[in-house]
Amino acid sequence: ELARKIAQKERSKSEKERNAILDNIPSSISVKDKQGCYRHINASFEKFSGASRNTIIGKTDYDIFSSKTAEKIHHHDLQVLKGRSAHEFEETFFDLQAGSEYLCIKFPLFSSDGSTYALGTIFTDITELKQKEQQKLTEVKLQRDTLVREVHHRIKNHLQGISALLANQSTKLDTPCSNLIKAAVANVNSIAVVHGLKTKNNIEHINLFLLMESIIQNMEKLYENKINLITCSAQTCFQYITPDESVPLALVLNELLQNAIKHSMPSEDNERITVKIGCGQGESLVSMTNPGRPLPGDFDWESRTGLGTGLQLVSSLLPSDGAKLSIHSNELRVITELKLSKPVVISSNGTQPMDLIRKIS
Repeated sequence: ELARKIAQKERSKSEKERNAILDNIPSSISVKDKQGCYRHINASFEKFSGASRNTIIGKTDYDIFSSKTAEKIHHHDLQVLKGRSAHEFEETFFDLQAGSEYLCIKFPLFSSDGSTYALGTIFTDITELKQKEQQKLTEVKLQRDTLVREVHHRIKNHLQGISALLANQSTKLDTPCSNLIKAAVANVNSIAVVHGLKTKNNIEHINLFLLMESIIQNMEKLYENKINLITCSAQTCFQYITPDESVPLALVLNELLQNAIKHSMPSEDNERITVKIGCGQGESLVSMTNPGRPLPGDFDWESRTGLGTGLQLVSSLLPSDGAKLSIHSNELRVITELKLSKPVVISSNGTQPMDLIRKIS
């Protein structure tokens, strides 16, 4: 009898020590039987569940939590019991602790004959850790974006410096050489435009309207020629050029506009070169119209015959997929149309009607 009392006292002491240890562990710990009824929990689990120990013991998750949370816990319990091995899960319980995130470790408990008789669970709050990880990722991305923007800014400045030197030299040369230099300046400027836009806007994608607008402004300064731009604004044009095609497309647009300026002829009503941009249905249409004579009889864009140096460059730079160019004329005008679609351009947020007409002066 004395031995029994001593053993009972030792068991009670051991149980108190175990409970004291478990209750001072910050993670939430529980043990459930195979039917899902709670047999033991620690103090942290009371805080986690928002219910007292006396309320929880003997109850299931469906008695304690919302049906959505209970279903999620029950699903993972069955997975562990069926697999007879421990598993880790990351869970967010929006009806507990205002959406805190937890690392859940679930493991089966085995009897001496190897059968499963219970399920243990350890919930560890990793909300703060996740927030710190996200903050670090945000800071790294911000640093990267800042660095990339600075690189684009420096490239733009260097290109503009080269462009200015070439433009200065063109004023000292005769007309044929001067025109060649101006063509080179325009190409350098178009690449600088791309890098300049990447310092101000989305690093990966460039708005088609902003690119065309910048190219036109550079052309007006270089050739002292006024150009009409009829288009949606940057706020209503949601077509963006994909990163791989931004520089080639900038050079294509630059060459086409140079070609329009080069072959433009004076008209009785002083008609200007007109550029139209239409955005919609996942596609964009850039149209350039210049007053001038009909195209030469040996010119055929489709067969690539009768092309000048500029259009040969356009042919080599034009994307094989997502870009279609047509050039035709009538008695008074030459019309160049460039149709763009995926994968050259992508849409964002939707489109609106092409209702803004603006003249760049």
